[in-house]
Amino acid sequence: YKCSSIMTTVMMALMLLSPCDNRQNIAIDTANTDTSALVRVDYLAADQAAGRYRTGTVDPVVISIPLVFELLVFSQPEKYLPELVQYFKYQADNEYHVIKLIHDWITMQIAYEFDAETDAVKLLALCRTNCVGYANLFRLLAGYAGIRSEVAIGYSRTYMFTDGRQGNHAWNVVWISGKKYLVDTTHDARMRVRDNTTNPLGKYSDDELFLNPEYKFSINLPLEDEYQLLLPLRSYSLFMNQPRVRIGFFKYGLSIKDQAFLDNRHLMKTPIRTAGISGISDAFDTRQKPLRISISTPASVKLRATMQRVPENEGSGMALQTAEEPDLILPETTLDSAIFMLSSPDENTWRVNIQARFADSSEWESVYSFILSPL
Repeated sequence: YKCSSIMTTVMMALMLLSPCDNRQNIAIDTANTDTSALVRVDYLAADQAAGRYRTGTVDPVVISIPLVFELLVFSQPEKYLPELVQYFKYQADNEYHVIKLIHDWITMQIAYEFDAETDAVKLLALCRTNCVGYANLFRLLAGYAGIRSEVAIGYSRTYMFTDGRQGNHAWNVVWISGKKYLVDTTHDARMRVRDNTTNPLGKYSDDELFLNPEYKFSINLPLEDEYQLLLPLRSYSLFMNQPRVRIGFFKYGLSIKDQAFLDNRHLMKTPIRTAGISGISDAFDTRQKPLRISISTPASVKLRATMQRVPENEGSGMALQTAEEPDLILPETTLDSAIFMLSSPDENTWRVNIQARFADSSEWESVYSFILSPL
């Protein structure tokens, strides 16, 4: 595919400055490609057909988009966004591949900001948006490809508004070959805006590309039941009462063997660098007895935990961070389990991070973060 109008507008495009262009960061993608991930079990994939396109790395088609063409997309989106999608369609194997290309392009080019423009076209001038804008842009591009997509609006368990309302979120449902799939470009986005500054392009993620609905339910619940993609349907109460593990928990094939530890749970608000909202963490009082968490673990996965004291921060509850080095905790292990026995060393508040890695990798990922604190 070649855009017939490109050659006549080359000089104009070269004079444009696209704040969204991330070609200077392409080395990050090629250097951080983890080829071993291609042969691991993909626990997050909705099914085998979609799983083929969860490769763990940005698609080369997205990296090789002609620079002049991409500049035109951002300067004249109404005209060139449809042509960008046609370029993807020409390069793609099938509709799964088209959706991967759209996912990879959005997550590489658009940064997340909580309070931002959400119009699918207008946000391109700013190169930033929030979950609603991500979902709107994804739906627009999928529509240009002739693929049906809808925006799912629902609850988030990771934060709440300071006025007491539960946090909300937006993501996409997409139809391929008569089947519905879930895609969340917000959670896979590779850049964040803090203090009006966009951080450098981060590590690629396709955790929520064609995500298994069972695992999406662990963090988000749609308002419309049909977008759960689950039968039987799950309740709001069940959604809220699950342990607040991250998607990465399921990526490593982990599962909680005994949820009795949740009987001692209370919820604690934690500060976030965004006005008007607070994070929510599971919290446990271990003054009477230690917290015992038993996790079913594949042989190819290693677990550990870190525990760090969180000093009081007057006026906001807990400090966002502490300079103290965390304590390292190793679990008791059996053939198929890792067992953590945790307790607070004193009356202070402590943050625990259970981390996982594949045995052939040196990179640890936080999969369950919670608080040890008196009620």
